[in-house]
Amino acid sequence: MTVNLLRKFCLAVSACLLLTGLAACAVPFQPAATPVPATVPAAPLVTVTLAAGTEIGRQPAYTIATEMPALEGAPAAQAAVFDADLAGVIQSQVADFKKSVRENASAAAIVGGSSYFDQRLGLVSFVGQTVSLKLVTEAYIASSAHPYHLSVSYTFDLAAGKTLSLDGLFLPGASYLQAIADDCRAQLAARQMAEDIFAQGADPTPENYRVWNLTADGLLITFNEYQVAPYASGPQTVVVPYTRLKTLIDPHGPLATFAP
Repeated sequence: MTVNLLRKFCLAVSACLLLTGLAACAVPFQPAATPVPATVPAAPLVTVTLAAGTEIGRQPAYTIATEMPALEGAPAAQAAVFDADLAGVIQSQVADFKKSVRENASAAAIVGGSSYFDQRLGLVSFVGQTVSLKLVTEAYIASSAHPYHLSVSYTFDLAAGKTLSLDGLFLPGASYLQAIADDCRAQLAARQMAEDIFAQGADPTPENYRVWNLTADGLLITFNEYQVAPYASGPQTVVVPYTRLKTLIDPHGPLATFAP
């Protein structure tokens, strides 16, 4: 694999700001809740940077394009955890893609064409002291009817230096999945595109709600294609306002400042 470090983007970092897509600037992240006096050194700049990587295969033919995120400006120990976690996620996806390419090599040789894997950073938000991002992949296996799309989310607590889990945002024993599922089902039903065969995709299970992100407006849930709607409808996203989860949120957790 060759790594092209020429395209390295700094993504804007600012409390309560949601960026959709990549940004070409960086804003200092101030963990303090109050303004910092001019005589006190400003907090270090924390940014998410991207290292573009490419790989080309010949027999069978395929191309791979990735954007490997890295945390810069944070303490070394925190950055190491963040970088290793995301490298593992991307490498696992690439390995699954290559396995599928090998398994379909015979069919691909008959119909022709090349497979591809294109992974991008689709969303980054800094809410409080957490960075929440989503990796979006489009891939195609030669001989398949159409490409597939996959979103994977990752949320990291800068203060604690660890990955956040969805259940860790709520009080122990809270029925948070049921509350989230109820809101998502209502919003999806209003779109009038769901079919009975996809109804279970919004059931209150950890598997169904594994792709989530923190935003200033609420908890962003992503349903991958075929989960709650036909392929033609594409992936679906729902924002569950924090106000609807108020009584379930851990008052000492990352979401405490968003529960009015």
